[in-house]
Amino acid sequence: MKMRLLPALLFVVTLLLRVGLLVGSGFDGLYGQDAYAYHQFAALILKMLGGQAPLTGFYWPLGYPALLASAYHLFGAVPTVGQAANVLLGALLAPLVYGLGREIGLRRSGAAVAGLLLALGGQAAQSSLVLMSDIPALMWVTGSAFLLACWKKRGGDGRLLTAAALLALAIITRWTSILLIPLWTLAAWRSWKPLLAAALLMVCVFLPQHLFDEATRSPGPQHDYLNGWSLTHAFESAFTDIDGHFEYAQTNISFYARFVTDPYFSTPLFAPLLLIGLYSAFRRGGWGWIIGWALLNLLFLLGITHQNDRFLLTMSVPAALLVGAGLDNAKAWAQGRRGVPPALALLLAAGSLHMIGAAAQTVPAWVALQQHNKDAALRTVQRLPVGVRVYTFSQTLALREYGDFEVIELYELAPETLQAQWQAGQDDYLLVNGWELENQWAGRSPQIAYHWLRDQRGLEQIARYGNFTLYRVKG
Repeated sequence: MKMRLLPALLFVVTLLLRVGLLVGSGFDGLYGQDAYAYHQFAALILKMLGGQAPLTGFYWPLGYPALLASAYHLFGAVPTVGQAANVLLGALLAPLVYGLGREIGLRRSGAAVAGLLLALGGQAAQSSLVLMSDIPALMWVTGSAFLLACWKKRGGDGRLLTAAALLALAIITRWTSILLIPLWTLAAWRSWKPLLAAALLMVCVFLPQHLFDEATRSPGPQHDYLNGWSLTHAFESAFTDIDGHFEYAQTNISFYARFVTDPYFSTPLFAPLLLIGLYSAFRRGGWGWIIGWALLNLLFLLGITHQNDRFLLTMSVPAALLVGAGLDNAKAWAQGRRGVPPALALLLAAGSLHMIGAAAQTVPAWVALQQHNKDAALRTVQRLPVGVRVYTFSQTLALREYGDFEVIELYELAPETLQAQWQAGQDDYLLVNGWELENQWAGRSPQIAYHWLRDQRGLEQIARYGNFTLYRVKG
């Protein structure tokens, strides 16, 4: 009974924490550009399947918009439905990590602490509140790992096949899950027949994605971060890539080491347990695929040209399992030693409170910032008449979601195109973050287009909404 109550308790605690962070915020999970893209393409999938829209391409893989489309089909195509699905998946992660920990040999206490790290981590909570693919992909990977561990322990080809299908689903949700194929293959290596069946099933799951990419000329797994990957980036902090120019405060190696030093991911109080767990994992054997799960993702992140807190989630589950292993070994060593068990209990309590404090402080502040940025789009919609032309950057999809305008993205506009679109005597509008264009996009198309509109047509400031300025573009 206790074994069943513990994962249920982890689920309830995780769910309540995420719901508590949302209460009163008014946040619907849409922010930036990517979340709007997922939401809008999911709604478009329903129209394409119903013959109401032609087949069109998509930059990211289909797994997450397909999940959203399924939820929208059942409950309505509104963002809160997608947000509820992500919150539920985020809450299920904690008990699933507990189950995985038990299957690979952790005691109840170690497995519970591993699950608790996913419950209390601020980034895991934040990513559960948004319409993004990170939590679903992590859920499918963790489910795959759980079933693979069950198969290694008790057999059953159905478990192996389902594990393969979930890994394929994770890959078409976030391409970086491809990194785990060799690890899962080595972990499952017994004979070639079940692995061949698993590989064929993965191909079947991936086939719709491949056919879609071919039909729509979508980029598939050839992500731009892969094109510029180099391990030398681990020691660099300034990059220029498809997302613009960035000068970060830390090198990649410092930034991505935060998964053990920042309480938003895992309190540094647990770092000794992680090291103990890593040592014990090397000694006990059979944990190579768990260690590789963390190290391969870390190696990939060190070589990309971008720093994003969300990316650290790919290491969260194996790191949590290693912390759990460290706790189990520390408890075994502490037996018979007066004062050590209470010290471990105090460490766990202090570490948990540290993580709760970080999440309680940072997540609401982040949500408030996204609401503030969204307010720029909503107030622009309220201010401008229907049907006008609005040039913008980083607010394109938000304006299309809430407004009834001709919204034009600055990213791919050349001066020649802007000249051709100019209708003498007709005023247009521009909503941009000027600092972003002048710094992140210096010398590139968004800044060039912004300067052309300013210098050739003239800009008259109408309003300022936080970091964004609304201009009238003179006709």
